[in-house]
Amino acid sequence: MVHQKNSMKKILFLCLWSVAVLAQDNGYQLPPKALADLVMATPTPTVSVDSKGTWMLLMGRNTATTTIAELSEPEYRLAGLRFNPATNGPSRAVYTNTLTLRKVAGNAQDVAIKGLPEKAKISYIQWSPDDSKIAFTNTTDNKIELYVLDVAAATARKVSDLALNAVMGSPYQWVSDSQSFVVRAVSAERGTAPVISRVPEGPTVQENLGKKAQAATYQDLLKNPTDEKLFEYYATSQVMKLGLDGSTKAIGTLGMIASATPSPDGQYVLVETLHRPFSYLVPVNRFPAKTEIYAATGALVKALHDSPLLENMPWGRDAAPNGPRNYDWRNDTPATVYWVEAKDGGDPKKKADVRDVVYSLSAPFSATPTELYKAALRFGGVTWGNATTALFSERWNETRTIVTKLVNPSNPASPVVL
Repeated sequence: MVHQKNSMKKILFLCLWSVAVLAQDNGYQLPPKALADLVMATPTPTVSVDSKGTWMLLMGRNTATTTIAELSEPEYRLAGLRFNPATNGPSRAVYTNTLTLRKVAGNAQDVAIKGLPEKAKISYIQWSPDDSKIAFTNTTDNKIELYVLDVAAATARKVSDLALNAVMGSPYQWVSDSQSFVVRAVSAERGTAPVISRVPEGPTVQENLGKKAQAATYQDLLKNPTDEKLFEYYATSQVMKLGLDGSTKAIGTLGMIASATPSPDGQYVLVETLHRPFSYLVPVNRFPAKTEIYAATGALVKALHDSPLLENMPWGRDAAPNGPRNYDWRNDTPATVYWVEAKDGGDPKKKADVRDVVYSLSAPFSATPTELYKAALRFGGVTWGNATTALFSERWNETRTIVTKLVNPSNPASPVVL
C-alpha cells in the first residue's frame, strides 16, 4: 500500500511539472527557415500608370502577411461594417508600405520619393485629375492623415493634421482643379465615444408588423441600443473642402456621411447622409439616407431624395429598391446629377415593359428632371463619353442576360443595341 502511494505521488508530481513547463511563455515559434522565407517573401509591387502613360507608381508591401500587431488592433463589427475605433478606418486592412516612381517614357528608370512617412501604412491612392500629383492616406496608431506626392519633384508631404473618417469607405476625393479635396473629417463636435456598459439599460425590442417577406441573413448587424450608439458615433463626420495649403471649409453639417462627391466642375458636392431609424435585420446600405447637393461654399442647394429604411425589399438578384436610387454625377458635363428609378416597384416577379428609368438634372437643379434612358431589364450602369455618346447597360440575372446600348444623351430617343 505504501509503495502504491509513493508511486501515485510521483505520477502526480510529474503531471504538475509537465503542466508547469507547458505554461511557460516561450513566445511565438518559427517554422523551418525555408518555409518561413516562403511565407515572408516580399510580394511583387502593384502598379498604377497616369493617363498620359508618362509615369508609373510602384506600390510595394514589406510582407505578404498581416502582422500580429495588426491582428491585435481593436475592431468593431457594426451594421455590416468592420472598423478600427482607434483610427476611424477599416480593420484588418492591407496597406502599401513603399512607393516608387518609374519614368515610363524613354529609358525606364526608378525615382526614389522623398518625404514619405516613417513606417508607412498607405492606402486610398489617387492620381490628381491633371496627373501632376498623387494623393494617399497614411494610417497612424490613432488617425488617418492625407498626404500629397508631387510627381515632378518626387516629394511627398502631409497636407494637414486633419483626421479623416474612413469607416464607410474612401475618406476623400480630388476636386477637378487638382488643388483641393472634398474630405470626410473626424470632428471634435461629435464629442467623446460612448461608454460601453456590460449592464444593459433594458431589453432589446424588435417590432413585428405582421408583414410577410423573405429575408437574407447578414453578418455583423446591430444587435442592441449600445451598438446603435457606437455606430452612430463612429460613422459621424464633417464634409470639408481641404486645400493643398491646409485651408478648410465646412460643407453642410455634422452627420453620418456615407459619401461626398464633388461635381466635375468642382462647384457642387453630392452628399449622402444616413439617419435613424436603424435596423437589426439589414446592413448599413439599407439604412434611411438623405441625398442632397451642396455648393462648394457650404450652402445647401437642393434636397434630392430621402430614402426610407429598406427592410422589406422584393426578393431576388433582379430586385431593386422602389423609388430613386444610385445618385451620381455625369462625368461628361460640368454639373449634372443622374439617378435611377424602378418602375416595377423593384419586384422582378412583376411583368413590366420598362423596369428602370434613368433621369438627369443639371445645375442650378431647379428644372424638371430629364428622362435619359428606359431599361426593359434592370439598369446595369453607364459609361459617359460626351454630349452625344454614352454606353448604357441593363441586365437580368435570372437569364444571364446583359444588353449594352449606344445612346445620344442630347437626343436619347433611339438607342442602338451594340
